[in-house]
Amino acid sequence: MKTITDNTTKLSLFLYNDDRTVTIGSNGTVVAATASDKHESIGENILPDVKSSTHTLHTDVTEPANWQGTKYTFDGTTWALNPNFKIVCEKDPCIQSVVLNNYDATKCSECGEDL
Repeated sequence: MKTITDNTTKLSLFLYNDDRTVTIGSNGTVVAATASDKHESIGENILPDVKSSTHTLHTDVTEPANWQGTKYTFDGTTWALNPNFKIVCEKDPCIQSVVLNNYDATKCSECGEDL
């Protein structure tokens, strides 16, 4: 797998299959379209805010079993849980409610709906 991390926070923002072409440049990132991808959309992605000066592409990484964007940091070698990770409940009326630091949460703490 490949992950793109923020250089300051080390947060893993995106995770792509190994065969996906990802090009990080000074003006942004282009992720080529593919037939399938485990975590991301398969169409071409243009990420204008993901630049070579602010982000790093790590290749040949072994993903955590329950990876989600921003749930983990990655320093090039080691994955670690992000202590500030939030799970957002998208069901009404809890759209603004969050579950903090509960990495195995399956239900919203406010309404009980499945996450």
